[in-house]
Amino acid sequence: MAMIQGECKYCGQLQNIDAETKEEADQKATEMCECDQAAKEKQHKVVIQRIDEICHASSQDTGFTPIDDDTYKLVCILADKIIDEELEFVKIELSDRILSISKTTRGVVKFRQKKTVEVGIDG
Repeated sequence: MAMIQGECKYCGQLQNIDAETKEEADQKATEMCECDQAAKEKQHKVVIQRIDEICHASSQDTGFTPIDDDTYKLVCILADKIIDEELEFVKIELSDRILSISKTTRGVVKFRQKKTVEVGIDG
């Protein structure tokens, strides 16, 4: 590895990075940058990772079955819209659970999965 000047792909800030290629240096510089777009990219990665962990976790860990791939893709798209502040709140009602995504005033994205069990009888 060598010291290569990496450039943030969003704002162009330059940093000396220990990397093997210019592309790797640029990627690391973007990850280290504190500009708004780089921060959104970091937040996106963290949120999608957490959604993946929650939605694909085994039922013994959470009490939920993993969601199907199409629903997962939709949730990720909607999470991006929340991060980009195109949407404020999303609620998805599935047959066995309710998923919600929102962003706090502090910029924290919240993802919730809720199961409601209802028992009743009609006479």
